[in-house]
Amino acid sequence: MKKFAFAGLMLFIMLGSSACSMKDAVGRMSFELKKVHVTDMDEKGFNATLIIQVNNPNWFGVTVTDFKYKASLGGNDVASGSLGQEFKVPADGYAVAELPVVVRYGDLQGGMLAVLGGRLGYRVTGEAGFGTWLGRYALSFDTGDSTYDLPGKQRQKYGDTI
Repeated sequence: MKKFAFAGLMLFIMLGSSACSMKDAVGRMSFELKKVHVTDMDEKGFNATLIIQVNNPNWFGVTVTDFKYKASLGGNDVASGSLGQEFKVPADGYAVAELPVVVRYGDLQGGMLAVLGGRLGYRVTGEAGFGTWLGRYALSFDTGDSTYDLPGKQRQKYGDTI
């Protein structure tokens, strides 16, 4: 009976330490906003696709089971959403998530002035849920502040500088 109790205790310790190290490993993953594709720009706003790279420095692959995000431009929240599909991030590799965003200038305070100036400040935050063999882990992310310079053609169409 003591042998079974000892074996159970050892199994509990091993699984507990594996779970802690798994959480730490998932916590080392990072998120980078690689590109912003702006399309369909008109006097009301524009559509964009945010390209997020999910980096996995670990020796094991993970599955992103849910991915929620919020995009802000010029300090104003303009879009939020979630991806409707899982994707895999390979061991010691990366995967790319494409996040659709619809922006209306009315949602921005001074948004049209930023567009006329040709430069938009943006940030993407959110949470990714990872499925591993020890369960699900959630990790918050923040890409930090970045700027997007509008293409010259769009700047000429709506004004080059303020």
